[in-house]
Parts: sequence; C-alpha cells; structure tokens
Amino acid sequence: MPAIAVGPLPGRLAQVVEGYRTDSALRLLGSLHDNRAVAVLGLCTVERAVTAVHIAVAPSCQGLGLGRELLKAAVTKFDFRRITARTATEAVGFYRRCGFSVGSLGEVYPGVERFDCTLDVIRAWPGGRRRQVDHLRSSHSRPGSPLPGAMPRRR
Repeated sequence: MPAIAVGPLPGRLAQVVEGYRTDSALRLLGSLHDNRAVAVLGLCTVERAVTAVHIAVAPSCQGLGLGRELLKAAVTKFDFRRITARTATEAVGFYRRCGFSVGSLGEVYPGVERFDCTLDVIRAWPGGRRRQVDHLRSSHSRPGSPLPGAMPRRR
C-alpha cells in the first residue's frame, strides 16, 4: 500500500523508506488495521512548518476519513503553524474538504497541472489548534475506523 504514495519506479519505495529511517526531519504517521498499514502520511518538518510529502490510503479504505484523521494527528502531535502539500488534480478535492487553500502551480510537466495546498494552523489565541483540529473532523469520518498512530522509526 505505501507504494501508492511514491509511484511505480523500481527501487523508489525502498529509497523513500530509507529516508524516513535516517532523516530526522522526516516523520511517518500511519493508520493500521489488522497489523497492516492502510493509510500513511509522510511529513517533512522544518522549524515550525511541515510539508506533507506522501499521503496514501489503501483503495479499499478510501472515503473512511483516514487521510483526514492522519492530518488531524499531525496537527495534534507536532508543533507547527502551517502544513503544505503539492499535489495533482485528483487530490485537490481532498485537500479542499480538509480546509486547505489551493492554488494552481500551472502545468509543471507537459499536460500535468500541479497545485500548492496550504492549511494555516491557528495559534494566535488559546484553543486555536483545537479549533483547527475540530475543523479537520468531518461528518465523513466513520466511528470505529482505525485510529492513526506513529509508526516506529528504526535506526
């Protein structure tokens, strides 16, 4: 399932996994069901900003709110002010439903439009992060779906 987030190039998944194991700026959150990863969110943290570099949900689990729950877990777990992502047309609706502002980067590759997505985490007043986390909750989330948890880092 994690290969969904990194593409089909030979060796790419192993390269990305090694990065999460060795780079202290990279974090990986996951949602497990029956001891199998059904959703992953890879983050790159720099100071108080974070970029979602990989996000994927197993096709059989899409629409259950797992991607949104992983974003919520990231907001809760890490102390940052903004989360950004770059994505393709297919994922723009997901980010918009999660409260991200979305702007086109134009045609980055021939025939491929990419988008910059940004979610500002409100911290200027008490309870700001809590309200943003509540916003990430949705009526689309179903009770009883697997809860996100940190996937252990190996050194």
